[in-house]
Amino acid sequence: ASGGCQLKLNVSSLPPCNEIVTDSLGLTINALPLVDAGEDQTIAYGESTVLNGSASGGSNSFDYLWAPAELLSQPNNPSTATLALTETTEFILTATDIVSTCSNSDSTIIYITGGPLSIKAIANPESICYGDSSQLYALPTGGSGTIEYYHWTSDPPGFESSLPNPRVSPAQSTTYTLEINDGISSAWDDVLVEVKPLPVVSAGADQDIPHGTYTTLHGSAQGGSGEYAYLWSPAGLLLQPDIPEPQTLKLYESQNFNLRVEDIISGCF
Repeated sequence: ASGGCQLKLNVSSLPPCNEIVTDSLGLTINALPLVDAGEDQTIAYGESTVLNGSASGGSNSFDYLWAPAELLSQPNNPSTATLALTETTEFILTATDIVSTCSNSDSTIIYITGGPLSIKAIANPESICYGDSSQLYALPTGGSGTIEYYHWTSDPPGFESSLPNPRVSPAQSTTYTLEINDGISSAWDDVLVEVKPLPVVSAGADQDIPHGTYTTLHGSAQGGSGEYAYLWSPAGLLLQPDIPEPQTLKLYESQNFNLRVEDIISGCF
């Protein structure tokens, strides 16, 4: 989690050479700050409150930033007053260690009672890679103070839930619509979860080569942004494991090579 170590690399020549070359690298790992945005609060419609955040660990010297900053009097202080709030709001505190530049975040929710009923639907994260999931949240504001039902639906259709905070794994970009009712009136909101495609990867056809010879692998990728990072394994048997078509070393036994491709723009792989 934190501390330091010395990494040592030994490189041995292939026969008939027998030279061994050594190099080392010092590695320092800085711990993330421990951030606390404070407890969730409930206040009346149109009132303000004080957020009491804190951070510890590392150098114990931090830069602070609350979001959304426009709803706060001093967003760069760990403790700050909100403006008058008219809807339930999630406030996120990010603390950055001034010495290590490592940062971490925590959040708190200020719930609003009274005033007209409204709802905010949020997704975390709002953008996912195909096969991943996102957490939906319902943040009701005002009304009678008691929500009698939650009803989530989707476009494209196929998803329904009566949970306030369901988890979803859409196969394509999907808009989730939430309806709530407090026994008196209803309110609606929606949120889009974007699904980014995975690269379509080919490691090429299997090959047969003579014992003690080398060959070239033929990898490729398509889809997504078109900008990729390649990594073959085992890397130690290749001259350049980070290109789509690397040359192997001389091989003396059958070997399975695996190709991983990451979309540089989306981060999906």
